[in-house]
Amino acid sequence: MNFKNMFAVAAIVLTLTMGAFAQETLNASDLVSQITSAMDLDFSQEDRIKPIVEEYVSGINRIEGQGETNEKSLRPQIRQLNQQFDQKLSQVFTPDQLNTWKTAKRQILPNAGEGKEGREANEAGEANEHGGG
Repeated sequence: MNFKNMFAVAAIVLTLTMGAFAQETLNASDLVSQITSAMDLDFSQEDRIKPIVEEYVSGINRIEGQGETNEKSLRPQIRQLNQQFDQKLSQVFTPDQLNTWKTAKRQILPNAGEGKEGREANEAGEANEHGGG
């Protein structure tokens, strides 16, 4: 990953960290902007990802709206949605952008690292905050 891409990912991490507390649901237009910036997309690519991102955000918000009481049962649905999202984006990105995306998505998407890297790590942190684990 070149320096420009690393800087873009770092900027997005900072932006998401600051915005994470202000917004509970994922917003499609914000996500399009973040991806466009991080991936240095041209106007054509940005137009092509908009419906892909809107579908993804709608799916994530629907899944997360099912309730937080049984997050383990939601993981397979989120994982599948993330895989579909990656597959669709891979049809828009250049090979270099696709390589950058593999790293950037973990910083951009709240549920990109489903499994050990994602929710389980978050759950461990939450358990420690609440005196468990």
